[in-house]
Amino acid sequence: MILCLVLFLLVVVGVGAFIYKAKYGFNSYETKHHVLDKRLGDKSILVLSKTNGFRHGQAIEASLPVLKSIVARNEWNVYMTEDAGIFNKEQLGLFDIVIFNNCTGKVLNPDQRKLFKSYILKGGGFLGIHGAGDDSHQWPWYTDTLIGARFSHHPIEFQIQEAVLNKEVHPDISHNFNSKLPASFRASDEWYVFYESPRTIGKQILYTLDEAELSWNGSIGPFAKDKIYGMGEDHPIVWYQNIGVGRSFYTAMGHHGDAWNSIDHHAILEEGIRWAAGFD
Repeated sequence: MILCLVLFLLVVVGVGAFIYKAKYGFNSYETKHHVLDKRLGDKSILVLSKTNGFRHGQAIEASLPVLKSIVARNEWNVYMTEDAGIFNKEQLGLFDIVIFNNCTGKVLNPDQRKLFKSYILKGGGFLGIHGAGDDSHQWPWYTDTLIGARFSHHPIEFQIQEAVLNKEVHPDISHNFNSKLPASFRASDEWYVFYESPRTIGKQILYTLDEAELSWNGSIGPFAKDKIYGMGEDHPIVWYQNIGVGRSFYTAMGHHGDAWNSIDHHAILEEGIRWAAGFD
């Protein structure tokens, strides 16, 4: 009986710790400047893959060669790290765009947050991938403005599902997403549900998700028993916006390793980087 009780308590503690880490993270910070081994030059990209919350390990591992290939094809420069010490006044400004590559949790300390916000407002670019838009970041400006939608849940019962993504046409934008990206395509991923559509606060929607074939049950026993809804006919999954003088682009794709095999996903990332960094 005592052994059963101990095992039960261990399970409860383990589940509780997992849920806490996924929602709030166990936060740690780095402040030491990086030693950059070469002059970055023009068209430089910073890829941060730091995780203080849930870690999409397979996705991060699969993403790095994809991002390197995109960079090499365009003759851009890239610096990849999981150490946020590079968010300092001397080094952050060396980059045209920062990619939050499945970053989760509170990855920047208060001074780094202030610096990053100023970097965006004064003309820096941002591209967030999947977990960069979850609810673990604990920073209202980041969630409500930089990303532009609050995460509710993802399906649990059928976590990975194949879906149809449909592109919206924007004839008045400066970057020609229309000719460079497919009108629609199918992809398998863990599809996020947000409390509100970023469209309602002026974000430019690039792709929406067709919910017709999908299950949206995200309930986890007593912890989230009401998560059984999607977003209906308007379910944005990729969007972008101007913030101050800067630009922000977010895609909710990229949860697992196989999601990085999609050439359509690669194309979205490439054009997202090009637009957000001002590499047009």
